[in-house]
Amino acid sequence: MVRKVVVLALLMGVVLGHAQNKPNIVIFFVDDLGWADVGYRNADFHTPNIDQLRKDGMEFSHAYISTPTCSPSRASLLTGMEPVRFQMVRHIMDEGDSKSATIEGDFNQWFADPVHMPSRQELPLKEVTYAERLKEYGYFNEFIGKWHLGEKAYYPEHQGFDETVGVTPFGHPKGYYNPFFKSDNPFPDSKEYLTDVLTDKAVDFIKDYDKNKPFELSLYHYGVHGPQVGKKEFVAQYKVKGWEDRYAEYGAMVTAVDESLGRLRKALEEKGIADNTIILFTSDQGGILPIFLYEAKRMAGIHWERAVPECLLYYTIPVLQRPIQ
Repeated sequence: MVRKVVVLALLMGVVLGHAQNKPNIVIFFVDDLGWADVGYRNADFHTPNIDQLRKDGMEFSHAYISTPTCSPSRASLLTGMEPVRFQMVRHIMDEGDSKSATIEGDFNQWFADPVHMPSRQELPLKEVTYAERLKEYGYFNEFIGKWHLGEKAYYPEHQGFDETVGVTPFGHPKGYYNPFFKSDNPFPDSKEYLTDVLTDKAVDFIKDYDKNKPFELSLYHYGVHGPQVGKKEFVAQYKVKGWEDRYAEYGAMVTAVDESLGRLRKALEEKGIADNTIILFTSDQGGILPIFLYEAKRMAGIHWERAVPECLLYYTIPVLQRPIQ
């Protein structure tokens, strides 16, 4: 069983193994992507870029998340730790959650939590993230997208990241077309789909990067978390399959994230650095929509088996590459 604590081992192993020519690193993170919600497991989903990454790299076919909820799962990815060790067992409260939970000091308490265990409202600054560790090896760290690990005093720039784009205190957007958020909207004038906005920022970062040091780019999408609002150009292809509105919108969201991955890989190729860039593709807590549970019950927020499986793909540089599953 592979858990997210393996991520730091993968990254550090490659960095230390190539000390003279450190590879760039891209961590492509999708929110609420189900284990079966990709084309190579369910042909109804159109995800040619995700499928190609699997062919080009390695698939961890028995990868499991450390916890089936959002904030602690991403904290685990960032730190390599089981989140219960720093007392974050549930996701951080957003505006509007006051009817479901209370906050006392640095901890929240969800009324429906069966074990009634208080959970931290932020990732403690004392915890060491992969960005902080990579900085020790000369990396420039860029963070784009969803954080959901605390208010501004706990944002990525306080956890080892040199630049941040699109960070908000929210766990999900109000919508994927503007207005994206109730407040603190980082892209108030954009007319694009939110997934595309974040992708534009990531592509621009790659194109314009000119520092004499390797980079680590963390692109943490808000998609495919609800509300289910698909990219308009992709909704019709799912409706012709007979999918009802909510599911067609979700399918379009998945395809938009897939398109994002394709654009990112194209930017790396055009920059001439694809052969010296590692890509890690992963998600945080399993799928939300029960119609797409596949072969077993694998759903966000619930352990139907020993843990919730996730998609975990790893593309390494050609000198290290082996066809592994």
